[in-house]
Amino acid sequence: MPRKDQAKVHGSFLLGMANTFYSISALSSCDVDSLIQNVSAEDWYPISYLNQLFEALRETEYYNPTLLHQAGQKFVLAWYENGGRNLGWGSIGQIKMQDNSQSLKLVFKDYDPERLFTRLLALDEEKGYAVLEVADMLPPDFTRAIFYHGTFLWGDLLWLDLQTEILAQEQDYTHAIYTYHFKKQDQQYSNQNINEFIDQLCLSQPADISPEMAQTLAWKLKGMSAQYTLEKQINERSSEMLGKALTEQVRIRNHLEKANQIIRLQSMQDSLTGLYNKRYFDEAANDLWHCIMRQQEKITIYMIDVDFFKKYNDSYGHIKGDEALQIVANCIKQNFKRQEDIVARFGGEEFIVATTDATDQQINEQAGNLIDKVKEANIPHTASLVAKHVTITIGTASIIPSEKTKLQKLIKAADKALYVAKEQGRNRHLHSVN
Repeated sequence: MPRKDQAKVHGSFLLGMANTFYSISALSSCDVDSLIQNVSAEDWYPISYLNQLFEALRETEYYNPTLLHQAGQKFVLAWYENGGRNLGWGSIGQIKMQDNSQSLKLVFKDYDPERLFTRLLALDEEKGYAVLEVADMLPPDFTRAIFYHGTFLWGDLLWLDLQTEILAQEQDYTHAIYTYHFKKQDQQYSNQNINEFIDQLCLSQPADISPEMAQTLAWKLKGMSAQYTLEKQINERSSEMLGKALTEQVRIRNHLEKANQIIRLQSMQDSLTGLYNKRYFDEAANDLWHCIMRQQEKITIYMIDVDFFKKYNDSYGHIKGDEALQIVANCIKQNFKRQEDIVARFGGEEFIVATTDATDQQINEQAGNLIDKVKEANIPHTASLVAKHVTITIGTASIIPSEKTKLQKLIKAADKALYVAKEQGRNRHLHSVN
């Protein structure tokens, strides 16, 4: 006989459970990820995986009958919507599937059949009566919701009541009797026929209703009333609890989002200039590259270098050098204001900008405006060989991206244009024609 610890549960069942508890905010995404990491919907896993899922749930304030009922309802409805309805069991077929542990065998294997089982003890379709004996590892409120909603959702019952008698219960084990009372829907009076009859009702003439239809409508009303009462009770019990939970989760989420924003901002920003750093530029420019490739627009790279910056540091000191870089960075930010422009410090005294959809004339104008802005900042630089103030040199290159072109080659082309411009005397802009 297989031992308890040898039992296995199907991955699809585990994933369904975890997603259900996440959907009702009983478990966080971090909890779910840690509990079902690397779980596949096609494989089998030790029963301890299921135990750990419920252990995590028991440690929260949400482990109570109301939430477990909601979870069971959501779980079985998700199963029905994602392929269960295609089985065509119907309500009575659903009940019969519990005999000889047929349903159980779909999600468990290698288990102890004396400890884990479902048995159909009685079924009388005419009298509307069925009795199940169930021994499982799930909380009884969860199991009851699965049996109740899993039977009623087929739409072929007018009314359903389900009573539970607990015979034995441990932390990971429940032995119970589930007693069904139900009223089947006569095939002659389908939901479509009932709806058509209701649609024909009008105030101007009395309803022509047969005794059979009247009885059907009365039972359907009773079923709807029972459903409404159950849902109302569940909603009333859960509203305050879920309200508090959602408020707390919003508070925690906002706190985490703010913390993550700060961390992300710190990881993407250059601490001296406030511009993006090279790491962020590489990621953002790569995303921009692929976006522009789809749109078949032009992308332009500006490589910007502060002229004779080493001489500046030697003459004025590193503190003044940092201040000069901050002023130049501010000039660049003022020059490239579009949301899609990516402006970053590339390293040392070099800056880089990625822009889109500009003609060669516009590129030349942008570069000229930036050179003028830095000139107007009038940062003294007596050690410069081209002016008495800080100047910059710019190299640019443009392309319409394709599968055969690479962003790094475009950056190298702009860098090469920068090199040539510096060789030609600095304090100027050169656009790569290739």
